[in-house]
Amino acid sequence: MNAVFQHGGDGRIDLRYASATKPSLGTDTVLIQVELASLECVDIHKLVVLPAPVPRLIPGCQAAGTVVAIGPAVTRFAVGDRVVGYHPGGAFAEFFAVPEGAVWHMPAGIDPAFAAAAPHVVASVHATLFARGGVQAGETMLVNGVTSATGIVVLQMAAKAGVRAVGIAADTSYRSNLGGFGLSRLIDKWDEDVLAACVEETRGRGFDMVVDTGLGGDYPMLSRLVVSGGRYASFHADEHASTRFDLLPIAPAAPMDDPAVYALVESALRRVANGELEIPVEYEFALCEASEAWAFMMRGGVYGRVVLRP
Repeated sequence: MNAVFQHGGDGRIDLRYASATKPSLGTDTVLIQVELASLECVDIHKLVVLPAPVPRLIPGCQAAGTVVAIGPAVTRFAVGDRVVGYHPGGAFAEFFAVPEGAVWHMPAGIDPAFAAAAPHVVASVHATLFARGGVQAGETMLVNGVTSATGIVVLQMAAKAGVRAVGIAADTSYRSNLGGFGLSRLIDKWDEDVLAACVEETRGRGFDMVVDTGLGGDYPMLSRLVVSGGRYASFHADEHASTRFDLLPIAPAAPMDDPAVYALVESALRRVANGELEIPVEYEFALCEASEAWAFMMRGGVYGRVVLRP
């Protein structure tokens, strides 16, 4: 088979397409022939901090496709099933081996691109807002990188909970789309004074919760906008420190095969299939174009997810 290998690290990203050994089939493993792999936020942040060199690492954690083989202990899936799977590594390939506990059936009618993008972001956002963040109706929230898939799912879950959300984006051309997800105001990262706009929007009070979907560089400014006793959620929470508010990681509450997390994702996939939850996919690249897909994501302002097709 062919796959993408990560040859960089420490901020140096070098994704190379090459032949690879087909993954072995474990006792409880589901082997998926990949139709679409999602370029996840967790993939991006992992690649940025990986030590160098790692010449035989196949990145990617999530992909949708068809089951082509199952281990002898697998009971919930059969060859030919349409599924989406999560596993930390190996998704950017033609075949993806995933433990049965982190594989879900794709509901009838769901776009496989949306299915490929759903599990981890749904589990992460739900845990961040509710299990850790304890968001309440009537609170205010600032979402940095609001056009990202994480930001868009945050908007939808926050709106359903009665939270008023303001967003920051590098590309404001999706203003009307985001308004449909419950966004009350969109701030242009490049053409507006973000700090002044946020102070004006909250009348100097600040936000009960800030969700930063970026790489962490905006923390010095965004942290000033959190009310005392508030919450700041980030993929890089462990790199910051504060005695004024709580720092929360954007991550699932438990491993993806945890029964509660599994059920949450299963329900979310049905909602995506029914159009009740949206996870837009802006662009599709060929798997051999993974390096170009990475550059496209890193430019900022991407609307939703990017997927790779073998």
